[in-house]
Amino acid sequence: MTHAGSRRGASSDDHPKRLLGTPSPHARFPDIPLNDDARSREQLAAEVEALRARVAELEATGGGRDQTATAGAAVTAAILETALDAIISMDEEGRITEFNPAAERMFGYRRADLLGQPLVKAIIPPAYQDAHRFGLARFLATGAGPVLNRRIEVSARRADGTEFPVELAISPFRLADAWAFTATIRDISERKAAERRLAAQNAVTRILTEVTSMADAAPQVLQVLCVNLGWSVGQFWQIDPRSGRLGVTAAWQAPEGNRTGGFVGVSRSATLRTDEGLPGEVWSSRRPQWISDVTVAPGFTRVQSAELGGLHAAFGLPILLGEEIVGVMEFFHHQIREPDEPLLAMVAAVGAQLSQFIERSRAEEALSWSEALLAQSQKMEAIGQLAGGVAHDFNNLLTIVTGYSDMLLEDLAEEDPAFQPLMEIHRAGQRAASLTGQLLAFSRKQVVAPEVVDLNDVVREAEKMLSRLIGEDVELRSTLDPRIGPVRVDPGQIHQVILNLALNARDAMPEGGRLTIETRTAELDVSFADRRPGE
Repeated sequence: MTHAGSRRGASSDDHPKRLLGTPSPHARFPDIPLNDDARSREQLAAEVEALRARVAELEATGGGRDQTATAGAAVTAAILETALDAIISMDEEGRITEFNPAAERMFGYRRADLLGQPLVKAIIPPAYQDAHRFGLARFLATGAGPVLNRRIEVSARRADGTEFPVELAISPFRLADAWAFTATIRDISERKAAERRLAAQNAVTRILTEVTSMADAAPQVLQVLCVNLGWSVGQFWQIDPRSGRLGVTAAWQAPEGNRTGGFVGVSRSATLRTDEGLPGEVWSSRRPQWISDVTVAPGFTRVQSAELGGLHAAFGLPILLGEEIVGVMEFFHHQIREPDEPLLAMVAAVGAQLSQFIERSRAEEALSWSEALLAQSQKMEAIGQLAGGVAHDFNNLLTIVTGYSDMLLEDLAEEDPAFQPLMEIHRAGQRAASLTGQLLAFSRKQVVAPEVVDLNDVVREAEKMLSRLIGEDVELRSTLDPRIGPVRVDPGQIHQVILNLALNARDAMPEGGRLTIETRTAELDVSFADRRPGE
């Protein structure tokens, strides 16, 4: 007893199990009586049996592990249910083992219909299916896979067969004695569409800085828009000033053989009223118009050729220059598509770029024309100054000729043989003086001196100069009414008016033609003025 008492009084730290950091069984099972001093074999056997029973009980209930596993499975299920990205798993034979709700929404399949089915036939486009099979076989044989454990951009296929761009990340892992794979897939259609829209705008900007006319810009703009935005046909409509109807002035079609060529040909040969068809609706409303399917849309005038070309969706956009509409762009797609507001906004921005380009082109054309007129005016002013100086000096010489000829004629009788030759000299001097008068009028140095004249005589005198000025390619004719009355004008000024009009007419006929000068009496009453507004 003393020995036993001395051991009970010893420090608990001396117990070997305490030193090893192992708790006493009594601490865990206080209902089992333990006696370190004196335990019989029966007591030890009973203790062992009690411990075995407790261990068996804990093993049967999982010892808390089942609760942990159950909680883990619940977390995993919640992650799969709430994930925004598609999560798809497959085994090493390529069969689908997991297909979360995001994948159902993205691809258009039901999870229950795909479990156990080959992944390759469900979501991989036909063009990439062989590459998928080869890559899987290569990984199983070598453990190498170029697309594993990194993010890549590929095309995927929905249940309806449409393809779309995705960002894909595949991770392999071992499950028991086999490989398994989990893919995280994100739909990047919107991002890619935004990138294409931005690329299209940048391309249009570059085109408009390199060309000088809308005739050069329109085909290139239609092409970059169709290629970047994925549309098959683009056409540009403008008004024909002669007929007042809309016609195609530029077109582009995707290189699809002759599938859409017939439709483009029909459009090029068509002329539409400004309220007819898709271009007419856009022209009259000055607003964008979208048609989800032209083959069933009322009022679409080219429906037969659109059906033959496999075209469905279409939209048109006006090109506005302030309040003026200068053109309509229309585009066609092979699929039925609902209105796409971001697309319309982007193409509207391109339309604004085209409007600025047209305005700039018009301003540059007007500037060029004004500069040419200024240069011509300066040239004519210089010529006028020269002509005025020459005419002034020449007139002084003619004064001597006509003066002396007058003096000689006064001293000669008409029967004198020298009289007629001298008279011709005098008349030639007078005609020369008339020409110098015209030159002085041209140079604005002659004082206006109106007098009563016969306008037909003035035209006849002008014809002599005009025949030399207008050239041999222009036929000069005059239709003079003998019944017109006399007019009070400055003959030199009328000469100048006729000269200016004739030279303008000659410039308008670079290949030659006929110039007719006509005189007749006309009453310029109110009704005459009303029929010629702005003149």
